[in-house]
Amino acid sequence: MNTLEPFTPNFGSGVTVTASSTSANITVPENAESVCITNIGANIAYIKTGVLVGATASIADYPILPYAQAIITKSSSHGYFAYISAAGTSLHVMIGEGF
Repeated sequence: MNTLEPFTPNFGSGVTVTASSTSANITVPENAESVCITNIGANIAYIKTGVLVGATASIADYPILPYAQAIITKSSSHGYFAYISAAGTSLHVMIGEGF
C-alpha cells in the first residue's frame, strides 16, 4: 500500500471467533492487505498475524479494547491471525484493502 486509502472490505469474508485464555488462530489469505477486527465483547483481546499455523498471540501483542475496532495491515507472507483474551470475548474478523 503506497498511499493511505479507505478500508474496502472483502464482503463475505467476515468470521466471528471466540477468544479465550488460550491462544487460537485462523487462516487469512496471504495476499490480503488489511484485517479489520471488531471486538464485539466486553473484554480486551490481543491479536497478531503470523507465518506459521502455530502462530500464537499473547498480552504482549496488539490490544483490541472492548467494543472497539481496529484495521491493521499485514505482511503478504502472513497467512494466520492469532487472538487471545484472558477474560474471554468475541471478535469479528474481516479482510480487505486499505486502512
